Amino acid sequence: MGRDPQRGLRVLIGASSFADSAAALRIVAALPAVTLGGVFVDQTHLIATCRISTQQVVLPSGAKMGPPDPSRLRTMANADARAFQTALENAAKLARAESVFARQEGDLVATSLREAREWDVLAIGYDPVNRIGGKVVLLQDPDRMREDLASTATALCHRFTADRVSLSLNDGLSALTRVNALVVLLDARAAWIKAQGGLERVIEASRCPVIVFGASEGFEEVS
Repeated sequence: MGRDPQRGLRVLIGASSFADSAAALRIVAALPAVTLGGVFVDQTHLIATCRISTQQVVLPSGAKMGPPDPSRLRTMANADARAFQTALENAAKLARAESVFARQEGDLVATSLREAREWDVLAIGYDPVNRIGGKVVLLQDPDRMREDLASTATALCHRFTADRVSLSLNDGLSALTRVNALVVLLDARAAWIKAQGGLERVIEASRCPVIVFGASEGFEEVS
């Protein structure tokens, strides 16, 4: 059944940019949190890539340019981390909740999952591609429903005047790619989501913040 959200949730946001964290905070602010946490993840592999002089970046226009300067990326990351922490603290004050902030290095999803072991909910930030409208998508096994997941979906629909879309895990990710999603809610206990790369595929398919219920229950094997 999961934890009753009316009793208050410990919610952790994982993000690697301020834009991504702001998108998640907008959603998380609607949850009854007793503690709001944030982990800013420096994706050091991206900085390492920028050190390769032959690496090129392809712009939306199709033009190519050299990689950005690693020191400029670090400066931007420092500014984003500070902005994330400030926004998190402000959101916690408004919610009369505690706030906790940390900064780590590594892969966004793997690092966030490790940090989420003591939390009820993990929200992975993702600045949405489509900022107009959007649906609250509930992604779970119909034979193993979480009451807290369903009640949160209903609350978010009311808060954002959004339609709710329920997708079975059997639908796969192809159905998710066809939905303009505001947020995707999922149950961490689903076997294919727990599999290596499963959560990453959900994030890429949804292109919006993804909220994982039961992250501490479902991802104990992540290291």
